[in-house]
Formats: sequence, structure tokens, C-alpha cells
Amino acid sequence: MPRRNRTALWSRSAIYGFIAIVTSTVLTAVGLELALRTYHGKLLDFTSVTHGSIPNAPAKYDPLLGWVPRPGRFDLETWSWNANEASLRSNGPTAAPTARPIVAVGDSFTFGDEVDDHETWPAQLERIRQHSVLNAGVFAYGLDQAYLRAVKLMESSDPRGVVLAFISNDINRTELSYYQGRGKPYFVHGAGGLELRNAPVPEERLASRPFPHVNRLLGYSYLVNAVLTRTPLRDWYVGPGEVREHTDGDRVSVELLTRLSELGRGRHVRVLIATFATDGRIGGNRRLPGIVARLRQNGVQVADLATEMLGMPESEFRRAFRGKGHYGPEMNAWVARRLSALLEDDEARRAP
Repeated sequence: MPRRNRTALWSRSAIYGFIAIVTSTVLTAVGLELALRTYHGKLLDFTSVTHGSIPNAPAKYDPLLGWVPRPGRFDLETWSWNANEASLRSNGPTAAPTARPIVAVGDSFTFGDEVDDHETWPAQLERIRQHSVLNAGVFAYGLDQAYLRAVKLMESSDPRGVVLAFISNDINRTELSYYQGRGKPYFVHGAGGLELRNAPVPEERLASRPFPHVNRLLGYSYLVNAVLTRTPLRDWYVGPGEVREHTDGDRVSVELLTRLSELGRGRHVRVLIATFATDGRIGGNRRLPGIVARLRQNGVQVADLATEMLGMPESEFRRAFRGKGHYGPEMNAWVARRLSALLEDDEARRAP
């Protein structure tokens, strides 16, 4: 066979081989894409994974607060929880409802991460007081979100009291407009004092920079998602975990809690602010003493439980925490007893 013919034949064979490889690769990728979409129940969902809301999360979007617990039952490895249609956590078997409940607001320590419904401190406070306690705690909340939820429930449920509990890390979260892959409200100081920003809260996640459009485009593929989340590009692909807007969290927190206390007095609602200590896994405790001092100067009633906790014997304090850094049932029981005693003392002083 002439050399030219052999070269042409080889060229055609190479081209056909290349086309076969490309076709096989494309068909395999399409098949894997369809399989992954079917597995995730998203066969006809063409929302970008990196741009839409977080799928299958135990939280639902809220335009004012950013997120609230999704109603329903959720079973985790060592604990479970239930939330009603108002996104309030169940207290388990409880006493009969009473008029003008106590509202408990805060972060995951109030919500009761790592314990069952009846083991949270709001549930145990309800049993001690024999008075309805609404568990309005929400995981990963900042003090700004807890404040907004307290005001909202103060207007809708006509409570007799509000207990807002926080850890030091909640102060840090007031400086953020985006946390754990979700938008959140935040406050800044403007010409008229504190101003609420990010209202309504954007529902979509932020795309990474640089190349945000590429980031969002890649997010339309569940196959790309499965690959990139297992590579060094994961951090860029998944997007930012948080976005900081300012570093004025101490002043913002003091002003919000003072405002809540004043609002309570105007509505004849008892407002009690409580501090909680952590073992260091969910932030430290550094910012608490200064906040407590400034709140008391402003006439805000503060139960500084964090200082009491940190004064416990080291071994007792460490045993109080579960695997991921939240309180176990025993520490929640201690919190409930301390808060109940403070509420009882206040009621005695108010009695004629």
C-alpha cells in the first residue's frame, strides 16, 4: 500500500478513535450525571448547587431571620428533635399550656443541640416552673438574630417573660452578613443609630471569588459537585463560609440587648439576659465579661451563668459537655434550676 494511503488511513483511524473516546466519555458523564440527580431526587432540578439554598438542611429560609428550624422530626445519630409549624422546638411531654408563656431565645445551646427534646434547658425549666416555655432557640444564631426573634415573639405571643441566652461566639456572629453558607441580618451604626441591614435576607448562597460565574455554572452539574468537593478546589467550589461586615460586635450586642430590655419594660414583659460558657470548641469566653459589665451599667438584668460555670471544678465542667461542645442534660438541668431561682426571686420582689 502506498505510504500516502497508509498515512491517510492512520489519520482516519486516529480521528475515529478520538471521536469514539469523546463520545464514550460524554455518554459516561451524562449517565453519571443522571444517576446522581436521580439519587438526590433532583432529576429535573436545574438550580446551581453552589448558588441555590442548602439542600435537605434541618433549617428553612426566613426573610427576617435568615433561617429557622424546619418543622418536623429529625433523627440524628445520638439525638433527635421535633419542631412545630411555628419553628419552635418541642419540649417533649410537658405540663398543660399556660397563658402568657416564657420565651427562650438564643443559639444552639438554647435550642439544645446534642440532646433530646425533653433534655434541653427550656424543657426542664418548663417542668420546674410548671409554666409554658417556648423554645425559640436556633442553631448558629448570632445575638442580632436572637434579638430579632425575641422581638417578633414578644409581639405575637404576649409572653410574661423572655430569657435570651448567649455565648461569646454569638457576639462575633453579629459582625457577619453571611454565616455557614447562609445569609443573615446584621446591624450597623448609621446616622440614626443602629440600622438593620440585609433585610430581607438574600436566600441564595454566595458564589466564590474569583470567577463567580464559573463557580455558579459548575454548580449545575451534580457530577462536577461530586468530584470537586473531593479535591483541593473544594473551598473555592463550595463558596465562602462567612462574610464579615464590621468588627463592632460588642457595641452592637450591648445596644441590642439594652433595647430589648427597654422594650420589655414598656410591654410589662420580664427580660432576663443569660450568659453561657463554652469549653472552647464553639468559641471561647473572652468577650463575655465586658458585655456583662456594660449591660449592667445600662440597667439590664443579667444572669452571668458563664462566670458561675467557669468557677466549677475543672473535671465537673468538662463532663458537662457532649461530643461537639454543647451541654448535656445535666448542665441543662443546672441552667434550668438557676434560671428558675432567678425568676422566682424576681416574682417574689414584684408581689404586693
